[in-house]
Amino acid sequence: MPFLSVKTSAYIEDGCKMELQRALGALVTVIPGKTIDNCITDISCGRDMFRHGEKALAAFVDLRLFTPAPDDAKQTFMEGLCKLLKDKLNIEPVNVYCNFVELDQWGSGGRFNRAPKA
Repeated sequence: MPFLSVKTSAYIEDGCKMELQRALGALVTVIPGKTIDNCITDISCGRDMFRHGEKALAAFVDLRLFTPAPDDAKQTFMEGLCKLLKDKLNIEPVNVYCNFVELDQWGSGGRFNRAPKA
């Protein structure tokens, strides 16, 4: 964990997709306890996306985390994400949306995990 899903209307060639995946993996390390080694990344590109009823160069990101992360880490992630997508894909920050989904249950490697109760 985490799972990072990026959906964008930008077209991304395979070589650039690997570069973007590495940059996203590095960015996720601003969340305490998260590394590129425990992150699964899904990048879907060339999607029809609309904003204000018009086709737009945009991105929607879903970051799923096992247990809550500090708000300042999520803010740092969001700022880095917007900069990365602007630099790599020319997507304006106003057209970048991100969900932070913080879960208390997760399964991986055949094991079920539950966060300790506070």
